[in-house]
Amino acid sequence: MAFQEVFDVVVVGGGLAGTAVARDCAMRRLSVLLVERDDIGAGATEIVSPLVDAGNRLWAKRSNPRLLQEFDILERLAPHLFSEVRMLVPSVIGVARTAVRRLESTVVSYQKAGAASHDRRVQSWNAADFKRRFTRTPSLTSGGIEYSQVLWDPVRFAISAARGAKQASAQVLLKTTVEEVGAENGRVVGVRIRPRGGRSEFVFAKTVVLATGAAAARIKGMPIAAAPLQKETVLLLGEKFPAALGLLSNEHAKVFVPWRNQTWVGSWTDEFEGNPFDAEPSRDRIRLIEKQVLQSSLFAPRLRPSQTFSRVQVQPADKSAQSFDEPTVGDLTASGLKGCFVVEGGNAGFCRAVAERITTQIADSLRHKEECRTAFESLPGGSHEIPWEEEARRTGLPPSVVLGLIRRHGYHATIIFERALTNAELARTVCECEGIIAAEIEFCVKEEWATDLEGISRRTGLGAGSCHGHRCLYNAAFWLKKLFGLEPGVAFAGAERWIEDRQGRDGLLAQGALTAQMELNRYRDVGYTAEDER
Repeated sequence: MAFQEVFDVVVVGGGLAGTAVARDCAMRRLSVLLVERDDIGAGATEIVSPLVDAGNRLWAKRSNPRLLQEFDILERLAPHLFSEVRMLVPSVIGVARTAVRRLESTVVSYQKAGAASHDRRVQSWNAADFKRRFTRTPSLTSGGIEYSQVLWDPVRFAISAARGAKQASAQVLLKTTVEEVGAENGRVVGVRIRPRGGRSEFVFAKTVVLATGAAAARIKGMPIAAAPLQKETVLLLGEKFPAALGLLSNEHAKVFVPWRNQTWVGSWTDEFEGNPFDAEPSRDRIRLIEKQVLQSSLFAPRLRPSQTFSRVQVQPADKSAQSFDEPTVGDLTASGLKGCFVVEGGNAGFCRAVAERITTQIADSLRHKEECRTAFESLPGGSHEIPWEEEARRTGLPPSVVLGLIRRHGYHATIIFERALTNAELARTVCECEGIIAAEIEFCVKEEWATDLEGISRRTGLGAGSCHGHRCLYNAAFWLKKLFGLEPGVAFAGAERWIEDRQGRDGLLAQGALTAQMELNRYRDVGYTAEDER
């Protein structure tokens, strides 16, 4: 792809921060190119806690009231991506009752600081009442608290922001690596990019925003040194817990969040050195995480590991204390690179606020007068109320499928409904657990840049059910074959690699995933030819 124009802004990184900057710049009528080396939300965004208040850091000694206020703005932009869940915080053995009371007071004051639209009343329980009310919690000595918490979908939020940027005339380029930042006379003049499997090319730009976190230091031409890093590993459990649960202890607090049809468990952090893009949790580390979870009286023998995220969050180690702060914005003018900004660290909930701050600086430097509108204009699909029961009756689709589509796509789900009504083949169910139909896969490919099974899973939750993807992955591969015109062997090879990698890394079958084993045998014995023809 040859770019003839000089862009006002090139944004590197398709996570929450990068897509927010691209959207704000495009809405202010600046020419924007968004470049992502993999897929939207495929980096640190993928393991951002679904809990709005940063999950396991909720009971930290310090908090930032502006964070909750900013989340209220984000909820207005895309209300369909936010939902409510009960949050339980029992005090396990060895934790004093004063710790629970202190936590209760912190939660109350923290929630009052924001204009939350949800009812987040806090209720305190003694040990006996908590045990009777919540039978699946560990043995308690001093009770705990219960309140309502808000979940959000950060990956889908980033995808919606990228779509909003594109609607405002920004260009989005995925599967492309930025190799170098070019400068002349102490000012940025553009970046050198290389599409996957293609030739490198120089793109001219007046401003460059690097929203790649710690990876920015490893781009050629950057006048910043690589810092010690941290990787954060998240575990998914194969059964959905009925409520969010925080285990408060004197050693290390953990949080368990019902997420799609699994339970999100996080997080474990380690320091390491090396290339951020090559960071992978070791098998020994995965076994240790599983052992820590499974030995808890909460789980044994009810839950089993489903997946350990192989993607890791990377940030400078000395920035880890900024969990409740805004991301750090580095203006590299003083380092001899005027027009270059670096975003790293901080809480993901500040993505819109940080984007507004950076874009205002860019607009001022370019003498471009345009007010920020990102706090007032909804993201694509944003809607408060959609009559899902009425849509279920009209389309004939199961209510759970209709509700799931609306929660993921907002009012754009109506596009998927119409495609399913006009083409019976697109109404076929691909994943029963998550309520995914073929029309949604088509929508993700044509409107949301999905090109492979991982991309579809990131957008829909494909493979998060009891079969661990052994059935739905092949169904999805069938539709990728049709949409992209792939050879059957190429299309289904991706599903085989996905399954084999998950089995080898997580030992699913050894943990008793019998449904997965049955589905795997079914497709290996019968093959996919009969299903394909049908």
